[in-house]
Amino acid sequence: MTFLLRLALLLPILFSILLIGCAGKKSSTSSNGEFTSWGAVSPNVTTHFSSGNSTAISSGGTVSQTSSNVNANILYDSGGNISAVTLNQSPLNFVSYSVSAGDSILNDASGANTIFTSKNQTTIGILANPIPYGFQYQTYGAWGAFGNAGSAGYAVSIGSLSPVGGIPSVGNAVFNGGANGYLIDGSKYSYVINALMTANVDFSARQITFSTTQTSIVGKSGGITSSLPGLNLSGNMSYSSGSNRITGTVSSASGMSGNIIANFYGPSANEIGGTFGLTQPTSGNSLVGGFGGKR
Repeated sequence: MTFLLRLALLLPILFSILLIGCAGKKSSTSSNGEFTSWGAVSPNVTTHFSSGNSTAISSGGTVSQTSSNVNANILYDSGGNISAVTLNQSPLNFVSYSVSAGDSILNDASGANTIFTSKNQTTIGILANPIPYGFQYQTYGAWGAFGNAGSAGYAVSIGSLSPVGGIPSVGNAVFNGGANGYLIDGSKYSYVINALMTANVDFSARQITFSTTQTSIVGKSGGITSSLPGLNLSGNMSYSSGSNRITGTVSSASGMSGNIIANFYGPSANEIGGTFGLTQPTSGNSLVGGFGGKR
């Protein structure tokens, strides 16, 4: 039985989580193995991710996106649980969580995400679990300030990038998966969200339509979980011939708007993953997050 199969069997399904929010910067951990696929991940060996894309929303509401300086370290214990993680959106915006440091690392009620809360309750993060979605080549997540202190947010999509020659030049494909994110409302309260995601790819035209459904708050002040259809997203992306950098625009049902960036992952564009950032100046709301899907 592979480590990830053991991980699937051991993923906790039900946790009652009190989530509130906050942004922090901590040093990253060392790595011992470069990520190629989830099937190759070993317990008690820190896996390093060095490729992907990211999105940041500044305290002033500016959305910035990049495909450089994005990396992460993830350590699973022998029971298949994450015991340490570092997510780097840029050299200045990164966060670390560790069980040994007293941070909280728990799965949400669906088992689709792992929620990280720092010991001193200054930061909160969310990372997609690959098993529920059947991912082999990627994951994604977001983080920011904990509680009534939200001012900026960050998200990463990380994995094993598809070589340009492995991206089909003809045909169509539907990628299904999930999305998660970090929401700041107009009063600066922060929430962690989760959703389902679909991306329809036309490889011939190099065009992609993107949407999320069944968006809900994973946890917030008081531990309440609730549906939030106003955060369902829709967008359009495109990429150039000979490129594995996908960009476009995205909007929410509630009227937020912003940008989206993505990549194909796996040897032959087996999966797609990316990040998005949306704002609504009139309300002060902002949302930054990641998504991923497999075909």
